This record gives sequence, C-alpha cells and structure tokens, in this order.
Amino acid sequence: MGKDKYIIWNNDSSAHDDQEECIKEDWIYEVQAALGLCEPNGLWVPSGLVDAVKDAAIDDAIAKAMDDHKETINFVQAYHDFANEENIGAIIDEQFEDDLAEQADMGVENWLGDEVANLSGIDVHRSIAFIKDDDGYCVLNGYRPDSFSKSIDNVGNLIEALYNKMDGDTIELSIKDREMVASESVGYVGEMDDHVVKLVDKDFVREIEKLGDDELNRLYGDNGFNKNEVLDGVIVALAEKQGHLQDIVPAICEVNGWPVGDAESQEAGESLDEICDAKSVEMEFDSGSCEDIVGEQERG
Repeated sequence: MGKDKYIIWNNDSSAHDDQEECIKEDWIYEVQAALGLCEPNGLWVPSGLVDAVKDAAIDDAIAKAMDDHKETINFVQAYHDFANEENIGAIIDEQFEDDLAEQADMGVENWLGDEVANLSGIDVHRSIAFIKDDDGYCVLNGYRPDSFSKSIDNVGNLIEALYNKMDGDTIELSIKDREMVASESVGYVGEMDDHVVKLVDKDFVREIEKLGDDELNRLYGDNGFNKNEVLDGVIVALAEKQGHLQDIVPAICEVNGWPVGDAESQEAGESLDEICDAKSVEMEFDSGSCEDIVGEQERG
C-alpha cells in the first residue's frame, strides 16, 4: 500500500471537527439563500438562525447609520451587506453551538452507517473473526460478551460488531500495516489500544475444535505450542502458517479507492521468488548428483 494506515471510520475530535465544518458551511449557505443571495439547497438549519442573522444585520445597520448620520435603513440591503461567511459563522458559534455539536455527532454516526453499507458486499460468511487483546486472540463473538453482536456475514457486519465491542470514548477502525485493526482510547488522552482482527476459515476452526484431548496434545506438541497456550491463539497461529486466513484488506481498499499495492514491486517480488525457487531446485539436483557419484565411487 502507498501508506501504512487507512482509516475506515473513527469518532475522534478531528472527525467531529470535520463534520462541524461541513455542517457550518451548509448552514451559512442556507442562511444566505434565505436572505436572497443564492438558490437554496433545502437543507435543515436550526430554528431561529435566520432570524438571529437578520437581527444582527439590523443592529449593525443601525450602528452604521448613526455613525453616518443617516435617518433611514434599507433592510434588504442591510441583510445582504451583513450576510458574509464570517458574520454568520460567528452567530452560529455564539448562539447555536449545541445544535452544531449535536448535528456533528449525528454526522459521525451516519458515516459509520455509510461504511457498513459500502462494505456489505465483501462476503466473510465462511470465516470466523478473531480479535487480539492483551491475553492473545479470542473469537470476536465471545469477546466482551455483554456487548451487542449478531451474525457476521460480510465486512459491513464485521465493522459494526467491532464498533459495538469497543469500550473507549474514541474508537477507530482502520487498515494498519496490511491488517484490519480496531482501536479504542485508554488511559491518557490520545492513547489508543490496537486490536488486530483475523478471519479464519470456518471449516479449519471446526476441525480443530472437534479434536479430542489426546489429539490436541499431539497437535500442540507437533507444532511447538506450550500446553497452556489458549486454543484460540493456536488456531490463529496455525491458520497463518497453513494459509487458512481470509485476507479482506485488498477488497476493503478496492471499495474505498485506496491503492492495494505497488504492481512493479509485486512483479519484482514474484520474479525474485521464481529465481530463488529455480536456484533451490538446481541446488537440490546438484546435491543429489553428487550423492549419486559418491555412492558409485564407494561401490567401485
């Protein structure tokens, strides 16, 4: 990937600020439209905002008229003179701060809903999600079981489940170093705890889970696992080793328009692998030939 992190969704202060900025721009435009300066887009604005701007425009016009010793005021012209972005923005900040914050919160939530919908086409129904915490990996459905969870059939379901499983005030869902990661705020301001998410083939998981005690002990011993190792962690480790993981990162990147990787680098990597494989075969052949020769010499 072009960079090591892509944010799918978060609710940190920067996301909230971005929402506030966009909403504020919409409100300013709608107020200007209400005062006859442009065509309206029909977007919602707080009750009383247009009247608050009108009142401020008249007060400003009166003050200027008194300074200029004028006896009359053109209200329409007063509205037009006053209704610039700076003046309307100041009124929003002073009188409609709570409305703006509430709408920004809704905007962040709607963003999550949009991502759930956008990623719902990526099928994961044949995989089981595992999440990593300080104790290692465990099945996502069993992680913090008191939180809401439902069937995870696609990546939209997955990110919704991850959101529900996180406890922090600040939550982030991202692609980080080619891994799916759910992060939550902990402790100090700005400190985030990352949880890597893996998707393991459902049949592979079921095959291991149905093993008896003796078979499990043999599996642990043959693969070098400590007997006290949690089974979920063993399943993920074996799935990584044996190729039973579902990699959803390329599909997520494709949906969001993020670069998946460098084609030239991938081709170069493949070419290098081919060369190494060829060298390995050649060395095995040479080694075998030498052994044959030694054997023949000994027999002679």
